Amino acid sequence: MSKDTGDTQKRSRFKILHILLIIFVLIFVAVGIFAYSNRENLMVVYYAYRTSKEDLQVQQEENDQRIRKVLNGLTDVQMRELTEEERKMLDAGEITEEEAIDLVTGRVAEREASLSRKESLIAQIYVLRATYTSRIESLIANAKSKYIALDESEQTTVAKFAIAEELVKQGNALEAECDGQMDMLLDNLRTELENLGEDTNTVSEIKSIYTQEKRIKKAVIIDTYYPN
Repeated sequence: MSKDTGDTQKRSRFKILHILLIIFVLIFVAVGIFAYSNRENLMVVYYAYRTSKEDLQVQQEENDQRIRKVLNGLTDVQMRELTEEERKMLDAGEITEEEAIDLVTGRVAEREASLSRKESLIAQIYVLRATYTSRIESLIANAKSKYIALDESEQTTVAKFAIAEELVKQGNALEAECDGQMDMLLDNLRTELENLGEDTNTVSEIKSIYTQEKRIKKAVIIDTYYPN
């Protein structure tokens, strides 16, 4: 073998190794980007699989109690969650957001007193949480219906993951929309509390509870449809 041939082979091997290294780096970066961009979802999956169904239910009930206590502590108007039936009516457009606020605040039968701006913002937070819950439940129901509608031969793992991937994208889009609305409501509530000379630390507490509420709801969904 000539020296030139040997050098050519060495350069060829080096080039191949260089290409493989680049591919490895690109894969590593891609995995890193995926993990970073989906870190919250990955944390929720881990959270769901290390928490029992019973514990999730207890945490959900405790979180609901916390948000009600904090929100109702800001006003003398005692508000309540929408019932499941009322949530479905709101989601279907059978009642308006204003009518839902009336249900939350108990103003259905009597409208003699109008809500203050602070009370209105609190009621809107109740309605937004109810809307988000209903829309998430609708997405899940639609995904299940789509899978069941497939021929038995088409109900494969690949099909299931394809529908699940679409569900995740829709869920993330819905979450982003809800987050934007919640941030706007909380910003307005903070401003109103400042104008009234009241403690604004409550707004950060509501945001924290809301974040935990989303995590628990996602974990409950995972545990329900993908039990460990």
